[in-house]
Amino acid sequence: MSLRKSSTRRNRERGSVLLIAMIALVALVTLGSLTVVTVRSSLSGTTHERFKAVALSAAEAGIAVGINYARTRYSQQTKWTSLLVPPPDVNRPLDLPGNTVHPGEAGNLFSPDAQAWYEVEFVNNTDDGVYDSISRSHAGFRDAVDNDGRLIIRSIGHGPNNAAVRLEIEIMNPAVQHVPCNAGDSTNAGNSYCGAVNGSISDQIAR
Repeated sequence: MSLRKSSTRRNRERGSVLLIAMIALVALVTLGSLTVVTVRSSLSGTTHERFKAVALSAAEAGIAVGINYARTRYSQQTKWTSLLVPPPDVNRPLDLPGNTVHPGEAGNLFSPDAQAWYEVEFVNNTDDGVYDSISRSHAGFRDAVDNDGRLIIRSIGHGPNNAAVRLEIEIMNPAVQHVPCNAGDSTNAGNSYCGAVNGSISDQIAR
């Protein structure tokens, strides 16, 4: 009788040890899976930041090229009107070096392995000219006529894996006299301005 009880107790102990071992094994496997997922996620985030950095560099290069392009096309008579088109269209000049040229194509200014390119466009500031209550817009912006010597340059930089960053800068010819106006001014005819500080750059889109 005692032998049978002892054998039964040993079997129960073996079963308990086996169950504990299986639970520990499952826990280790689960922990290993979590570790792998964490490492993969971390690597993915690092890669995304690197791609975004490439796109940012491309956008900055586009801004620099755009400024140089605009500088050589300013006219004392018409200011930057030659770089403007009526909205909602925007001017993306194809003779601007590297503009809209994809990696591997002739004219791209980056090394092929960078997988970088940019789009540069020129637009007028929305408060240029006299305000028209019918179209609810300022005449200079509506008609693509530069009255105040201000120009907005937008550059969208592209990197690997569809990474993109957009930068925007407003430039102003210092030869044109500008007097700050109040926020309610709606008669900006070229001798005053409202809006962003000259030369400010902002990161608009990052994905």
